[in-house]
Amino acid sequence: TRYSIGFIAHHQLGSRIDQMETFSTAMDARINAIEERGEDVSDLRERLSRFNYHVESARDEYNEGVRRYEKDELRDANNHFRNAQRHLILANRILKPLVRAYMGNVG
Repeated sequence: TRYSIGFIAHHQLGSRIDQMETFSTAMDARINAIEERGEDVSDLRERLSRFNYHVESARDEYNEGVRRYEKDELRDANNHFRNAQRHLILANRILKPLVRAYMGNVG
């Protein structure tokens, strides 16, 4: 049972982090395109920077959780996975205003 529910949940967490990292890369390219038009993107860059901080923190916590999980340190692993989830929640709180700000610069 160790590899059933826990493994699936942690795999989904890793997939979610991957999705957010992909979004960040795409958003950075979009912000660069706006900047090339000569528009001020400092607000977008600041929001993306805060978003990236939480995604990177989630990745670090997740990787540490996997390392602990592989050593059968399940309690420590779950703590790191919970911390990763908290960082993803914080990143999600930044995501919606970031996209709205981007849409305001595009439209």
